[in-house]
Parts: sequence; structure tokens; C-alpha cells
Amino acid sequence: RRQRPRSSMSGIDMNQAMAFLAAQQNQAGGAAAAPVVLTEEEKAEKRTQLVAAAKEASEALQQPENAAKILAAQTFAAGDMMKFFMMAIPVAVEILSPVVAKHGYSADQAGCMALVAELQKHKDDAEIKSMADKISKTFTPPPMQMPGMPAAPVDEGAD
Repeated sequence: RRQRPRSSMSGIDMNQAMAFLAAQQNQAGGAAAAPVVLTEEEKAEKRTQLVAAAKEASEALQQPENAAKILAAQTFAAGDMMKFFMMAIPVAVEILSPVVAKHGYSADQAGCMALVAELQKHKDDAEIKSMADKISKTFTPPPMQMPGMPAAPVDEGAD
């Protein structure tokens, strides 16, 4: 019994396939977009908008009733990551949804995470980084301790 030689994609030439896919993508308007280059004025405006969104988000999280809700959810989670994601994240999203929606993000967890991700892109900007770190703590579970394992060292100078 004679075996058929193994060829890429059962006889389809890979170069032809790639050319076909590239042509389809270009025809559908899916060609890779050129990177957007912002002017200094546009960069400054974007930064101003990002700082405003971060300040509003920080203020919303620090309002006494909101801070109490977050603390209660985090306390309930008591180091259990699953409980943290089931309790604390929805509370943070509920608090931040109006803020992120006001600034053009979707009013859900994805929008909140998109704002945090955008803030974290500016790690060289001390003002934005500080606010990003505070907001991120709301979405980041505390270090979890595995049963039978020593506790993680505490970084006293973290704040």
C-alpha cells in the first residue's frame, strides 16, 4: 500500500493560501491600520481627559459609603480568591460604571478594566501612576496564602 506524501494543507500551496487571505483581508477593509500619531496638543488633551477620569474614579471609590462596600466585600472574601472575584469586583464595577461610561468606556467590568489598562500605560507619569495603582487595588485580590505555606512577606513601604 502506497502512502501519500504529506504536504502542507493537503496539496494547497501555503504561499497561495497566504496571498488569498491577504487579498480577502484587504478587500474587506481589514488591512492593518497605520499607527496613529498624535500631536503634542492631542497628547496633552488625552492626558487631561485621562487624569479627569482617574480622579473621578478615585473619588468615587473613596466616598465613605463606597469605601465601606468595598471593604465589606474584601473582608467577606477573607483571602479566598474566588470569593474576591464574586464579591469585590462586582461592587467596584457598580461604583465605577457611571464614571467610566461618562469618559467613553463601556459601563461594565470590561470598561473598568479598559480604564485601568489605559492608566497603566502611563507608568512614567507619577500623577497618573499613583491614581492607577489606587484604582487597580480595587480589582486586584490581596496575596493569597496556601494552606500549609508560610505567609508572603509584607512590603511595609508599598504605599
